[in-house]
Amino acid sequence: IITRTRIGGGDPIRFARELREEHPDLPLVLLADNPPEAHRVKEQNENGPFDQVIVWRGDVALFLAIIKYVEDVRNVDQDTRTADLRAILLVENSVRFYSTYLPMLYREVVKQTQALVADGVNPRQRLRRMKARPKVLLAETFEQGWDLFERYRQHVLGIISDARFPRAGRVDAAAGIDFIRRVKEVDPDM
Repeated sequence: IITRTRIGGGDPIRFARELREEHPDLPLVLLADNPPEAHRVKEQNENGPFDQVIVWRGDVALFLAIIKYVEDVRNVDQDTRTADLRAILLVENSVRFYSTYLPMLYREVVKQTQALVADGVNPRQRLRRMKARPKVLLAETFEQGWDLFERYRQHVLGIISDARFPRAGRVDAAAGIDFIRRVKEVDPDM
């Protein structure tokens, strides 16, 4: 369920908590009208009921990106373990930026995957091969990024990182550079 709520017109956190109690496994993504609203809800939502907070500017591609993102988060463990699927790690804490990057990233991943699917396969084989696209993993802090990298290191195709994001609870202007430096120490070919 995707809900669009204005902060002043209701309490999205309370609504999501009530919904979460009734449907604990239901993905909950809040679509906000503007970045400041999204940021405010994001801060209130820390360890809260929403799986993600997204800024929506009218691009319908965002809906497909949200669905794929939720699928990736839920399926990455099994898909990397059983199907040896790959992952792309995005480290970005700005709601506005990752709300823009996710649709672009998924659009490109799908386009590249389609280009790899042979023309001579039947529809069932085509669908199976399309499901083999790389997963996109989003981290919003240094620690989340490092945890995802360590957990899926054998499956990470690449990393897209902001330069400035939280590390140890504070926004650090050098976090992205340090993150990439640390990745390169562990995996020089990344």
